[in-house]
Amino acid sequence: MFKNLLLNILLFLTSGLLLSQSHRFKHITSEDGLSTNFVSSILKDDKGFMWFGTQDGLCRYDGYQFKVFKNTNENKSSLSSSDITRIYQHNDGMLYIGTRNSGLNIYNPYKDSFERIKLNVDKDGSNELKVNCFLDLDNTTVLIGTDKGIVSFNSKTKESKGVGLTGKKLEVVFLFKYQSQIIVATEGWGLWQLTNNNQLKKINLLLPPSLKIDPTEIETINSITEVDGKLFLASHGGGVLKVNPGNFAVEKVFRFDDDTNNINFIEDVKVIDNKLLAITRGGGIVLDLRTEKHNLFSKEETNKHSINDNYLTTIFIDEQKNIWLGTFSGGVNVSFSQTQKFPNLPKEISEQFQRTFSAYDDGTDLWIGGEKSLKTLNPATNVVKDLSSVIGENYILSMTGDKQGNIWIGTWGVGVFKYNKTTGTKEEFLSSEFGGTVLSLCLDKNQKLWIGSYGDGLFVLDTRTNEVKNYNVADGISSDKITAIYNDKNGNIWLGTDGGGACLIKGGNIGKKNLL
Repeated sequence: MFKNLLLNILLFLTSGLLLSQSHRFKHITSEDGLSTNFVSSILKDDKGFMWFGTQDGLCRYDGYQFKVFKNTNENKSSLSSSDITRIYQHNDGMLYIGTRNSGLNIYNPYKDSFERIKLNVDKDGSNELKVNCFLDLDNTTVLIGTDKGIVSFNSKTKESKGVGLTGKKLEVVFLFKYQSQIIVATEGWGLWQLTNNNQLKKINLLLPPSLKIDPTEIETINSITEVDGKLFLASHGGGVLKVNPGNFAVEKVFRFDDDTNNINFIEDVKVIDNKLLAITRGGGIVLDLRTEKHNLFSKEETNKHSINDNYLTTIFIDEQKNIWLGTFSGGVNVSFSQTQKFPNLPKEISEQFQRTFSAYDDGTDLWIGGEKSLKTLNPATNVVKDLSSVIGENYILSMTGDKQGNIWIGTWGVGVFKYNKTTGTKEEFLSSEFGGTVLSLCLDKNQKLWIGSYGDGLFVLDTRTNEVKNYNVADGISSDKITAIYNDKNGNIWLGTDGGGACLIKGGNIGKKNLL
């Protein structure tokens, strides 16, 4: 009876988890406390707060509620303008806030106040600037792209000066550092390079005759990212350009033709898991850089989990690989990585994955475990391999992998398997009598595997020596039923339990003084 009950719980938690659309978005709008639904910039700071720049204020979000900062004329410690264009965090912890028509503000989180900065582009300092972007040069020097050129700003002295002056009032929309080059993207004037003597040198993209593209469509570059030594440029009308940074030859142009006229007006690009995410005025694009195939995602009136506005303005990807999108009129759309589903698969493939309880992504293949089943799915080719013979008649409840190419498999009742992908060999740990049912696995930076069992406490396996240690309530753990394990960036181990709440092991060192 106990086994059937637990199985039903697992089925409930995992049913529908795997075979659904690839991205499910939550919408955060003015109804939730956002100051307005036009969002121009997104940032997560070093304290974990989300910041959203809007046309009507700067919004700080803690996951539950908002605090909104706006301009107040009588308060000189408030923002110089409520129309926010860009948010950036300097290495000293201060937030740099760019505005549309009132220059730069620096937010001090310790004083909860703003300092208005007068930027010098020419000879006279001015606050009447639109700030578009920031780039760190070193610990104290920040380059700031404005609608009147580039400003070099010293974060200690608060002094600034214009650099790269050409006689033209270039609007600088993006600054990108590749190796020793500083690449300057502009509104309507193409790409430039900021030389070591602070001069701007025009970059002429080499367009092979075979690439049919209107040069006027690539005069504005909104964003740049680098993947494997190639630059990907977000153009304003010409799609995404793949460029060799050695000679700035355009190697390929990705145009996304469909019924949406604005799909090739690319506002921003980011890379996650070898996929290029491009946001446009007509929806979003996911481009697989291995296969060069792409999918579009857009607003669907009948799907409450789709994006709620096709005009996307900015993209931010946090350390948990959550995807945050700013929109023109739909507020913030966020896709949490832990709730992602597999892409829609052909029926003949999806039918192969029934009663699945766990999955692990090794960077190439998805490892999918379930009832008497272990299979891999290559999402680029949709090729499925059946490795169920590795686990026999057992159930897989949890999985993870290590740098040596091993897949660690937690089972129902028979402990842990280590499967080597290269050799195809298997090794078994724990037993059906002791630690047999494993609901959670977590590998830390010291190559220790943390194993959460259901009823036998916590196990720690040193993967280098195969030494296993067991800890239970007598050692201070709040429950012997460990349902989830998480290793945070500070090396702490967090345990989720059945009946004992959450348990924190500070520094990953078990001892009663380190347990909370």
